[in-house]
Amino acid sequence: MTVEGQLEGAVAQGIGYALFEDFVVDMDNGATLTDNFTTYRIPTALDLPDIEVILIEQPVKSGPFGAKGVGEIGLIWVAPAVANAVRNATGVRVMDLPVTPEKILGLLKAK
Repeated sequence: MTVEGQLEGAVAQGIGYALFEDFVVDMDNGATLTDNFTTYRIPTALDLPDIEVILIEQPVKSGPFGAKGVGEIGLIWVAPAVANAVRNATGVRVMDLPVTPEKILGLLKAK
């Protein structure tokens, strides 16, 4: 259950990184404009899909007693997968995160 929870949390964090999180700074005075959870959004349980974890238990020789990392692997693929899905669906590639409807619409209009 712990491993599954780590992977589910990593996927949730990846979805937040890909679709929600946008750190904004006022370039005139350096003030952070997204300084709370009202302005700096992260996904809630209502924003997330059902996540199915499929564990493949195969020890690695380089890890202690065959162990390997868990949480990181669930995070690194999410943003590229979202960006590629948008590209496949729309024909435009969003090159900076988060992927937002406004960015997609702007790219479609420019195309």
